[in-house]
Amino acid sequence: MGNIESVRWMLKYFPRSLILDTFKKMRDFNEKTGTFWAHYLQVNPEEFICMQEPYRSQRKQLWPY
Repeated sequence: MGNIESVRWMLKYFPRSLILDTFKKMRDFNEKTGTFWAHYLQVNPEEFICMQEPYRSQRKQLWPY
């Protein structure tokens, strides 16, 4: 969530393992953000809770845009 400077800052101050654990546990990321980090961290996007179908469906019901 943010711009490229935010990504650089995060990568500088947080270990890869913490970033990966955060995405695996938190639901408050949209599909675009989840897809970016899954590719960057070279993991299956389905490992992220925000990318799993029940959450994606619920999110679209609340905000269909």
